[in-house]
Amino acid sequence: MANYQTQLQSLGYNYVQSAATGYAKFNGIPFMVKIDTPSKTYIVSASCCPQDENGAVTLNSYLQQFSADRKKTVNMANYSNNTISIVYKMGMSTDITANVKEATDAIMYFVAQSSCIPVCNACGQQVATDFYSVRGNVHCLCPNCFNRVQSTMLQQANAESQTSVNYPLGILGAVLGGLVGAVLWVIFSMMGKVVVAAGLVAGFLGVLLFEKLGKKLTLPGLFISLGISLVMLLIGMYFALGIDIYNELKEYITFSEAFSLIPYVFSDSEIIGAIIHDWGFGIIGYILTAVVSIGGFFNKRKVQNQAVRLS
Repeated sequence: MANYQTQLQSLGYNYVQSAATGYAKFNGIPFMVKIDTPSKTYIVSASCCPQDENGAVTLNSYLQQFSADRKKTVNMANYSNNTISIVYKMGMSTDITANVKEATDAIMYFVAQSSCIPVCNACGQQVATDFYSVRGNVHCLCPNCFNRVQSTMLQQANAESQTSVNYPLGILGAVLGGLVGAVLWVIFSMMGKVVVAAGLVAGFLGVLLFEKLGKKLTLPGLFISLGISLVMLLIGMYFALGIDIYNELKEYITFSEAFSLIPYVFSDSEIIGAIIHDWGFGIIGYILTAVVSIGGFFNKRKVQNQAVRLS
């Protein structure tokens, strides 16, 4: 795994591991480097704005040329909402030092040539700013904006604490989510394929729909939704097995009789080995989703009301 912390610290950035973000001020300009692993990109940005329209035109011209000259490594470079952003492709190498230094130096040059001034990332005002961790993400804010964020978070936390889980609707959502995964398994099984995706979908949608319909996701609700999703996935696997038996023996048995033969199928060691092999793919997908969902739940609970000053 790439040690982005060491790389960014060598360039003068501080690093927040949980947010995968580096931050620093160079010549008074707030900079951030966000590592976005899912999209395989990293973003070098600076919170500032030109002092006049001519400066904005000059800045956009610089950024367009910078991006055009680096099509193989840069996805885009633009100025929007008081922020200069340069988005790099992750590429095969995990060494981002050279590109981050290039972007930092380039932005410093653009800032000087465009007469940009440091501003708050939220309100856009030229006031003193600091870096803050808000719900697990790093932001450059002025004290007034940070106080507003804290107040909003407190109100949301109070409102959430007064919201109770609607377990009947949440359970219905988990059933529907698991059912989608089960149907996917049956469809792919009829096509002669086994896929991890069915397990992923069952677990993911089960948790998602429990939270959507149940209005809130608690730890008991998380495990209930995961349990229901697993049951629905197993039902889909059982149903798909019955269909397979019927398709093999439909000249001799009815559709309902096919399901009565499933216990005999499980007693055959050779057949059960093949079934376990196939079902394993779906279970692996489900386990992956369960692990991610549980980890995400605890991470979210850890940072959902967190707002602290970093510098």
